[in-house]
Amino acid sequence: MKASDAAVGAVVAQGATAAILVQVLVFHAFVIRARLASGYWPYPYHPDPADLGFSVHHAVTWLGFILVAAVAPALCAVCFFAARELGTSRAIRIASVAVFAFTYLAGFLFLGEDPWHFGEWFVD
Repeated sequence: MKASDAAVGAVVAQGATAAILVQVLVFHAFVIRARLASGYWPYPYHPDPADLGFSVHHAVTWLGFILVAAVAPALCAVCFFAARELGTSRAIRIASVAVFAFTYLAGFLFLGEDPWHFGEWFVD
């Protein structure tokens, strides 16, 4: 086993975790843009996110949700099993998965259970 192989696996797993955090930032940047454009904080059904004129940002936000929901967990699983094959210690693999799982769940809980209902507004 080469140290560089294990480092590549760790970087990819950390990249999946970073993708979640970036998606949360992109989403909230969209919310702030909606606030600045409409003059009030968005709430469900007002204003319609597709009608704000930010079509590229809207599309990137949707694409980010899809990628984070589907690709990030698969990528983390591949890295976990690749790290096992490369001989990375069990503690490091478990810690990596725990950090990823915490970030993944926290991101979706924040978007789905936020007190301002921005997540509901975006998908309405």
